[in-house]
Amino acid sequence: MNNIKVTVDGQIPVPQMNSMAIGSGTDFFDMLSGKKEFKVYDESGMLIYTKSIDIISFELMTIVFAGDYDQDEFLSTFGAFELAEGETYISHAPAAGASNVYFVHASAPVDSFNSRQYIVSAHFTPTGENPKDTIYNADPNFLVYTNLLGAETVPGSYAYSFQSSTPVDTVTLPDNEIEANYRYYMFIYGNPNNVQVFANKVAPPAVRSRD
Repeated sequence: MNNIKVTVDGQIPVPQMNSMAIGSGTDFFDMLSGKKEFKVYDESGMLIYTKSIDIISFELMTIVFAGDYDQDEFLSTFGAFELAEGETYISHAPAAGASNVYFVHASAPVDSFNSRQYIVSAHFTPTGENPKDTIYNADPNFLVYTNLLGAETVPGSYAYSFQSSTPVDTVTLPDNEIEANYRYYMFIYGNPNNVQVFANKVAPPAVRSRD
């Protein structure tokens, strides 16, 4: 499965949701509050996942779809989780000239003696410097740890690596350029032998009135 289509109550709120590749996302968009039915379809149009999600008034939320789909429900790890990020009437923009970086564990478990599960231990450091203290750790089980850990970051080029617990094994990924005045979501996904990061760069949404 490569691309998916996501509908909300039978509608496609924004064009990007009509065909989303692995490691892709949308900007924030408005939606009326209430219980909404999210459905995910594969490229052939087959329904593969359904979930009802409560959309709360004046709440900023990120919804993540992750995992591997299999027609056998005992083998499928495809699922969704929500990240509540605060009220829309409060500014969530970083300080002027800085950026916010958030790490999210979005990997499915791999049930194999030949595979190694990674406890995500991310070193997010300026390129060329030695790794500093780890700023993010997460349980390797899928959809268990869904909290955001945000850090106000000076713009520039950063490198990151991920370590397993026993034995210690490190995966290093290409550098990522962090620009000022944006929010970056580093979604960590993939199997232990193919750990990847989707860096979703979004502009902070404007503050909304409660009136």
